[in-house]
Amino acid sequence: MQVSRFVALSLGIAIVAPAAAQGSDIGVSLGVRLFVNRVSGPGYEPTGLPGVPLSEASIVSEGETSLLPSLAVRIGRWVLNGSYHIQTTYSAPVPEGGGVFDFKRKEWDLALGYAVLPNLVLSAGWKSIDIGIDQPGNDALPQSVAGPFVGVAISAPLSGAWSVYGSLAAGQPKFEIGGTKAGKTGDYLASELGFRYALGEWSPSLRSASLLAGYRSQSFRFKDVRYSFLGIGPDGVPGLQVGRHHVRQGIDGLTIGVTISY
Repeated sequence: MQVSRFVALSLGIAIVAPAAAQGSDIGVSLGVRLFVNRVSGPGYEPTGLPGVPLSEASIVSEGETSLLPSLAVRIGRWVLNGSYHIQTTYSAPVPEGGGVFDFKRKEWDLALGYAVLPNLVLSAGWKSIDIGIDQPGNDALPQSVAGPFVGVAISAPLSGAWSVYGSLAAGQPKFEIGGTKAGKTGDYLASELGFRYALGEWSPSLRSASLLAGYRSQSFRFKDVRYSFLGIGPDGVPGLQVGRHHVRQGIDGLTIGVTISY
């Protein structure tokens, strides 16, 4: 991935820029958000045939609500930020063959950022995602995505207690199915845009708290993933075919939450 594609986006955590904007040398921001989201991507099962790659099914989950706690610690211009997508169980209809596929997903990231301006933070860190099966008797294999990323987070005042924030992050993660690398190292892209309202406008006792509301989206794309599928072969005979293609995983949805800064 070119440097110009890297230098773009953020921790995926909206509290970083507000935390860096505080006046003292040391600050802490605690945050928790609800994430009303939907997951999409491929699911894989062994074919049971020697040398034949995994069979693949396209998955788009029903909507779920996840919890996203986060913590940012600022010392001077430096910001250490961590977030966690608490394990969430999803259900998705399987177009190929019917039925319902139940799986669980969790995610975390950790990043170190530097405030080049009071409301502009550049960062670099590590993201990890684990997807497991939550369905007895299902042969689908667990998946993991992990790798480094860089990003930028910004915020700007609007009017009164209102401000706007934005974040963007990019990276090159590795995709594993059942503990084995699949395809080539991929591309990661994430963004979030939203509004922040300082609750100190309501009461002086809430001057350290803010409400956040926004939209969050992230996707992963991997090239040359081997898979098998039912189709028509070159000889015109239907059966199990083998191919390679690009796959995409994604998660997106609305966020709403609160942060407290000290």
